[in-house]
Amino acid sequence: RVTIDNPCADHRLRARFRLSGNPSSFVTDGPFDWIPRAAGDPAPVPSSQELPVPTHPMNTMAIAPLKQASFGLGGVGLREVELDEGGNLSLTLLRCVGWLSRGDLPNRGREAGPNLPTPGAQGIGVHGFDYAVAFQDPNVPVSEIHRTLEPMLFAPRVTTVTEPCIEDLPLLSVEPASVRLAAVKRAEHDGRLLIRLVGADSGETVEATIKVYGSVRKAWRSDLDERRGEELTPMGQGHDTRVMVPVPPRDVVTLALE
Repeated sequence: RVTIDNPCADHRLRARFRLSGNPSSFVTDGPFDWIPRAAGDPAPVPSSQELPVPTHPMNTMAIAPLKQASFGLGGVGLREVELDEGGNLSLTLLRCVGWLSRGDLPNRGREAGPNLPTPGAQGIGVHGFDYAVAFQDPNVPVSEIHRTLEPMLFAPRVTTVTEPCIEDLPLLSVEPASVRLAAVKRAEHDGRLLIRLVGADSGETVEATIKVYGSVRKAWRSDLDERRGEELTPMGQGHDTRVMVPVPPRDVVTLALE
């Protein structure tokens, strides 16, 4: 955790990590994807009205493959990252600006919105930032590192339980580690439990096992519109039910459980 008392306007402050071997690429996560990125400045796009910039958005983490490990960097509410050709991975902490849009920027020759002053966006004052680093075996999909980073970014709360019951058990677990749990929610129009998974960043389709610590009567494939699709067969019984489903790399799979 970094605490900063910022007195300055019109600047960017970043945490920088020098990586060995000058990796030529890295991966950032999105809500439903793992996105490969190249180090350094992107090539210009002839039809674009803006020049490319070397920074990239991320949801919570960026992962760079090194020779002997994968290096993972995760942040809470920190959305901008850059890997330069010298092997420096930079995470933006403060990006202090005073205008909503400007038409005189070197990378964009026109307004992107109203030309309005935004003094509150200068970020003056005390700020706290949480981020974490982790390492992963290079012989497994880089997306497995989320299992190490996420507990550090979102610490669990500890509650004393005097009379344990089934509700105190974990709701579900997902294996293998390369498959990431993206969302768990109730369906909008009924009581089904929706589980959304994201496949690994690369490789082949894997068979994911979702273990639910409760009784599952029926299971279906679903989608972002929460429609009912192919019916799946739950295995096990009682409070140890499992549902298996193939998850392709960089794909989204939604399950509905009753």
